[in-house]
Amino acid sequence: MRYTEQSIVQDLLAALKKADENREITGYGYINGIGYDGIVLERGERPGEPDRRAIIEVSQQPVVTIAEAEKIRHRFTAIDVEDRRYETHYLYITSGDMTKSAKDLLDGTRVVVRSLRSIEDLKSRFWETLSSEFKDTGLTDRARLLIAALAEVPPGREHYSDYERICCDILQFLFCPELETPVAQTSTANRSQRRDVIMANHAESGFWARMRERYAADYLVAEMKNNRGSVSNTSVWQLAAYLKEKGLGLFGLLIARNGVSRGVNNYAVIDQWLHSQKLVVPLSNDDLVRMIRIRDGEGEPEGHVQRLIDSIRRGV
Repeated sequence: MRYTEQSIVQDLLAALKKADENREITGYGYINGIGYDGIVLERGERPGEPDRRAIIEVSQQPVVTIAEAEKIRHRFTAIDVEDRRYETHYLYITSGDMTKSAKDLLDGTRVVVRSLRSIEDLKSRFWETLSSEFKDTGLTDRARLLIAALAEVPPGREHYSDYERICCDILQFLFCPELETPVAQTSTANRSQRRDVIMANHAESGFWARMRERYAADYLVAEMKNNRGSVSNTSVWQLAAYLKEKGLGLFGLLIARNGVSRGVNNYAVIDQWLHSQKLVVPLSNDDLVRMIRIRDGEGEPEGHVQRLIDSIRRGV
């Protein structure tokens, strides 16, 4: 099962209700102006002890940075001062990891960050999972190996085939079985154009079905660039030339290890969408790592692609 932010908390709260009828469990709401995805309330273990409550927030954030940790701590503080009848814990469920600085910032607080890999433990041993002794399982070996392999490929044209190979593996990890297995180095009938990777899109529902309906994306077309720096307008135009409504569709991913410059994104990408209705979405190595973490946590990496699409559309 691949989780969305909404289904994560719904599934967790449903499991807790089934497991223990003495808990008071509430879905989405606000406390002191701070939104939350759910609350789990339990009576104090001994007479005179405050009741325990856990305020749950779910995020597809792949890495909790110190800036995000500061926001989390601020939200928790605003909630905690609202009512002292409870021993309040703030449970932040994320698709990825925490930086060391973020861990240090939250150390000693009642803010608990858990990855989606611990979701089954949260269902079966909720309060134990919130303790500082609990060890979160983190990334799977497959995700860790993909991230390491991507980092190990040196930049430059001489390492292009290695970069294409690992990007193919990553695309398969991210988007299969919703899309078909990647097919590398395909050519048009007259061999005038050679696409790096295509993935057939036969999805009947969800993100990829919407992409086929909106952008004629019967295939996902991906072009890889292992440049030492950011790529130029030419790379956008090259990928756009492969996109045809009667061919592979009008949607493609431009995977460039260092991304594209803001000027390219503002001009070439938007120009293709505005004048040709061709949607080229640039992805950097950082984007790939973010999406691997989301997928590994059983989240939806397509959500990150959608946010990039939204950014392009808002720029018109």
